[in-house]
Amino acid sequence: MKNISAILVLIFVVSNAFCQNFETGVPGFKNFSPRNYGQESQNFSVVQNKEGIMYFGNANGIMEFDNSSWRLVKVPGKPMLTINSNNEVYYGGYNQIGKIVYENGHLLTKLLNLGEHDKFGQVTQIIAIDNDLYVVSSKQLFYFHRDSLQSVKTFQSNVKIFKFNEKILCNIQEKGLSYCQNGDFVKFEDSELFENMTICDIIALNSKEFLVRDQKSESFFKYSDGTITEFKTEADDFIQANTYSVGLALDNKRMVFGTEHGGIVCVDEKGHYVFSMSRDNSLRDNQITSMYVANDGNLWLTTFSGISLIETKSNISFFGSYYGLNGVILSVIRFESDLYVATTNGVYLYNCQSVYDKNRNSFDYKAKFKKIDEIRAMCWKLVEIQGNLYAVTNDGIYLINGSKAKLQLSGNFMSISKMSFFPDNILIGSKDGLLIASVEDSKIDTLGYVKNYSYSTRTICEDFFGNFWLGTSEDGLFQLSFFSGLNLNPDIISFAEKTGLPEDYDWIDVFPSFQGVLFATNKGVYRYSYQGNYFFEDTLFNKNYAKTNSYLYPLVEDKNKNIWYSNITDGRYERETGLFEFQDSNSSYTAVAGPYSQLKEFVIESIYPEDDGNVWLGSTEALIKIDNEKTKFYQKKINVLIRKITIHGDSLIYVPFNCSGEEKYEFKFADKTIRFDFTALNYNSFGQAKFQIKLVGFDNDWSDWQSANFKEYTSLFEGDYEFQIRAKDEYGNISDVTSLFFTIRAPVYRTWYAFLFYVLILFTAVFLILKLYALRHAHERYSLEKLVEDRTNELAYQKEQTEQLVKKLLPKTTADELRETGKAQSQKYEMVTVLFADIQGFTKIAAQAKPEELIKHLNRLFTSFDKIIAKYNIEKIKTIGDAYMCAGGMPNKDSTNPVEVVLAALEMQRKITKINAESDVKLEIRIGVHTGPVVAGVVGSQKLEYDIWGDTVNIASRMESYGVVNKVNVSESTYKWIKDFFVCQYRGKIDVKYKGEMEMYFVHEIKKSLSENADRITPNKDFFIRMLYLKYKTIQEDILELLEKNLPSNLYYHDLKHTIDFLYVAEEIGRKEGINEEEMLLLKCAALFHDAGFIVSYDNNEEIGAKMAAETLEKNGFSSTQIETVKRLIMATKMPPRPKDLLEKIMCDADLDYLGRPDFIPISQNLFRELFERGKINTIDQWNKMQYKFIQNHSYFTSTAREKRDAGKQLVLKELEEMV
Repeated sequence: MKNISAILVLIFVVSNAFCQNFETGVPGFKNFSPRNYGQESQNFSVVQNKEGIMYFGNANGIMEFDNSSWRLVKVPGKPMLTINSNNEVYYGGYNQIGKIVYENGHLLTKLLNLGEHDKFGQVTQIIAIDNDLYVVSSKQLFYFHRDSLQSVKTFQSNVKIFKFNEKILCNIQEKGLSYCQNGDFVKFEDSELFENMTICDIIALNSKEFLVRDQKSESFFKYSDGTITEFKTEADDFIQANTYSVGLALDNKRMVFGTEHGGIVCVDEKGHYVFSMSRDNSLRDNQITSMYVANDGNLWLTTFSGISLIETKSNISFFGSYYGLNGVILSVIRFESDLYVATTNGVYLYNCQSVYDKNRNSFDYKAKFKKIDEIRAMCWKLVEIQGNLYAVTNDGIYLINGSKAKLQLSGNFMSISKMSFFPDNILIGSKDGLLIASVEDSKIDTLGYVKNYSYSTRTICEDFFGNFWLGTSEDGLFQLSFFSGLNLNPDIISFAEKTGLPEDYDWIDVFPSFQGVLFATNKGVYRYSYQGNYFFEDTLFNKNYAKTNSYLYPLVEDKNKNIWYSNITDGRYERETGLFEFQDSNSSYTAVAGPYSQLKEFVIESIYPEDDGNVWLGSTEALIKIDNEKTKFYQKKINVLIRKITIHGDSLIYVPFNCSGEEKYEFKFADKTIRFDFTALNYNSFGQAKFQIKLVGFDNDWSDWQSANFKEYTSLFEGDYEFQIRAKDEYGNISDVTSLFFTIRAPVYRTWYAFLFYVLILFTAVFLILKLYALRHAHERYSLEKLVEDRTNELAYQKEQTEQLVKKLLPKTTADELRETGKAQSQKYEMVTVLFADIQGFTKIAAQAKPEELIKHLNRLFTSFDKIIAKYNIEKIKTIGDAYMCAGGMPNKDSTNPVEVVLAALEMQRKITKINAESDVKLEIRIGVHTGPVVAGVVGSQKLEYDIWGDTVNIASRMESYGVVNKVNVSESTYKWIKDFFVCQYRGKIDVKYKGEMEMYFVHEIKKSLSENADRITPNKDFFIRMLYLKYKTIQEDILELLEKNLPSNLYYHDLKHTIDFLYVAEEIGRKEGINEEEMLLLKCAALFHDAGFIVSYDNNEEIGAKMAAETLEKNGFSSTQIETVKRLIMATKMPPRPKDLLEKIMCDADLDYLGRPDFIPISQNLFRELFERGKINTIDQWNKMQYKFIQNHSYFTSTAREKRDAGKQLVLKELEEMV
């Protein structure tokens, strides 16, 4: 019985270990579509030369790809390619056999002489070994030696050839399996083993072993040391159902098989399934036509609908949503050899069994991860406690048993921690505080919530002394101590900035390490000094993250004391993921990020290092596995080629890729512009190389690293130069220096005989200069005296004109126009408010008062009036005796002049009352006001006078004459503008001379609600807000007209309609979010100007728009505080959005409102077209993926936007998912 139990345990351990070994996702990949290479979609073959240049047999011919550009040479039929040890590429097409050659860098073909055998049809196979070439058509075998045809053999049945151990194996039905040597056949030593087989492929595994694909039995057989055995794989059913097409050995441990209908599948040396790829999860097409292992060990595929690069050499693989995982991955754990994954949608269990679906003849990727049905809430953490696995979720804590789960404790939890000094207890962080619970026999019983602590806890970490550190999102850092025993009222310390933590940090997380607790914030990583009771910035990682605006999250230590991390930098989408490798020698860390550059676009949310060295990364898009067995794949020096030289933008010189560097090019001095194009042959799925350049003879040092793959020089001096280039790939590997030597010939005018000619000219010039010196000196003296005289006269004239203008009482703009042009044009103003003030009974007063006292009193009164109207930007027109006339709304147009003129009128009344109190002369005035159009201009020639004309002036005069003493009488048109600001009394219709009946109103005072302290005299803040709303109407009309006329025509998204939509959505959200009137005004101003900067520049348009808004609003009387608010709101729309208050949130939501609209697709395509034309995006596929990622991670900030658009966003995601 004991033996049986031991066997069962052994079987369980082995099976689980096997399962763990084959937890492999999909490698990184990159697809090339016809849009990329510009030819037909069908491809048939692929090879790579020693330099790293790729060649593809395409339906249009042979394509050359150097990682930067594609070139084509026409070949008939379906080009089949091969390459020999001499780096020569041969091809076979339809009735054509040849090789690729380069003449002066140009890609060409050289045909091999076939003599009378030139009508053989399509080549089906071609293999080159050293100087020998073997070519197969339907029933013929051609043998070439040193490009010379040696023999042609014809057979009754199809011929197949294969390369094995640098020899050619040939399978012919009537001859069996044989070696083909020098065109003759030598029977294979164990050919009888294959007599009953129909061999369709032979895959060389090493120098002694190969696999045979038997078409008859549709099985693989392995030949080794004179024996043959059936080689069964876990992919046999898949290959058989999808029709085998091609296979190869990827390396010593893996083989890849291609099919005609299902893509590729990879197995190990024992036939175990490793991974598969098809249209369902990566490839452009399922019909695989050829495969090739490149120099760097990665796999190239050609298909009927494009080309694919598979990064099989990488140690990183991906489990995306097509594996059945949904949501952001927040936690990973291995429990009892099973792999569990926690996401925002629940918990998943990895299925290590075969997922081949015989009904669909494909692998069911979604079956790889099985969702635990009982858990449907967001799971923050998976943790092992007392030999049991628990899931911490928004619904509570679940006990997981295999693929089942049971709720143990209800609640909204997000973190958990064991307690070293209280092993039967745990701390649980919830949204409302911290819960203490006990664990016994897998059951969780609560002791209660910790008192005086009600914060949402992100992370919990226990230090060496038994203190518990609590990290929160916005409430800071806390320390709990239970030194007096386990109770609900422990010692709690809240740590503020003064203890050494950074200022204004947003969140803080705590992570354990063998050197103590790590405190990660958005402003760097900190450690704690228990002796000094303060925090200090971490220096062991050798980088000041706070100064670089970057931070680390998460931080996880593995068993070797290395710390895995993800580094995020503000304002950058790309991230750095890697590890700080611990150095035992000096107890320091070395950052290692290069090997993980492939992950730069993944948002890492969780890290789980296993004891065997494998590391699992949870991201927003996929579960990522880093395999510890492959660690040096990236340490490969890349090759750099100079491809071509362009002279004057049109003359091309192609540089051979096998250039030895000793060739020297020569250019004329007149060749002003010389451009070098180069490339780095580092093929990968996630980035391009950067280059350093140095022109010896011109540059003193290497340039900075740059992404551009060309360098242009202009106007180089004559001399010898050496153009040097080197590259650095995404992993940090730097290539050797590639050099090209060239010479710039001197121009004719800098030769020795040219200098002799220059000397002769110099002597002649000196003689002529001496002779002409006196004459030129006299001429210059006369010219100088004449210039002084002219300037003196001009200054005198300008002074006289200025003095004359100063004497005239004209508006500044009119005076400037007169000074600059000598005349002033009359101008029509559509909305001007005219005020007439007349002293009642002035003639009688003048007769009774002393002239001196009357003039003094009148001057004091009108001077006071001048100051009042100046305060309200009102233009004084003239005084006629005791009448005073002014007008608002000119020369600067505005829509608030009726209000400002009435304010001035009321203040005039108060002023005359004050003056009367201080004088014996008692004056009373009537004031009349009317609003309408006028014409303004200068009349007269000797004595210039500025005046206004029009019916508005006449009506304003009537308002004054039909007014009442000490009252402000206004017309109907003025009343409509001011009725919301002042207390007005309707006078009824009054018969006016020559005008008929006119409605008039008395203005008594400012409305009580709009005055300071309800004094009905001084306007308050609400009064001015209403005035600004009037001004806003004019501003909006002007800005929308400006946008319509000046926005570039190729702004397909950021056009006038976008601004109008933005205004409508922002106002709608603002109303529903309950903002006040001033906030609404500032929000609408920001919405109006937020895209105005596109008139000037596409980049930094927010800064430009904010500047335009500040200038405009300042002219219209907005306060500096209001202007700064508008600028801040405009800048809040800059990507990525990080709003800090409600108004900024409304701006961000209105800007991205289209993400949830039904017309998202056409709007998104307009934005793509706009970015594509500016070189900011390359392909629509790239754009759709970027949009998909963005929308997946995006959340609206206001409840109004979420209610309105969240459902639409989900529909958009479904549409994009189908497109991606």
